[in-house]
Amino acid sequence: GGSWSQGADAPKPAGRHLRELPSGMIGAWGWSTKSCANGDDDLRMIVASNSVQFYASFYRLQSIVMTSDRTIRASALVNEEGYDSTSQGTIQLKLVAANRLRVRSEHGFDHVYFRCAIHR
Repeated sequence: GGSWSQGADAPKPAGRHLRELPSGMIGAWGWSTKSCANGDDDLRMIVASNSVQFYASFYRLQSIVMTSDRTIRASALVNEEGYDSTSQGTIQLKLVAANRLRVRSEHGFDHVYFRCAIHR
C-alpha cells in the first residue's frame, strides 16, 4: 500500500538528530521574570541535557531532532505528578531570543519562558 496518510508510518520531520539538547537551552526558566525571583515558584521549568521538568510533569527525552528553523522536537516519556504510569509525549523547544525559550507540547500548551539568572 503506497498510501500517503499521516498515520503511524508517516515520515518523521526532517532534521538533525542530537544526542542532547543544545547548551543554550539548559538551565532554569521562569513563566515570567517574577517566577525566577522566587525559587519555590511552581511556574519554573528546569531544562537539562536530556529532560525537561515542570512543576507537575517530567519529560525524559528519548529522541531529539533539530529542524531547519532550529526548533527542537523531542519525543519523551512523561511522568505526571500523582500518576504512577508514564505516557508517551512530545515537546518542542525553540530559543526565540538568547533569554527566551518557547515551549510547546502535544496538549496545545504554548508559552515563551524567561531565562532565570543563575545565582551563585
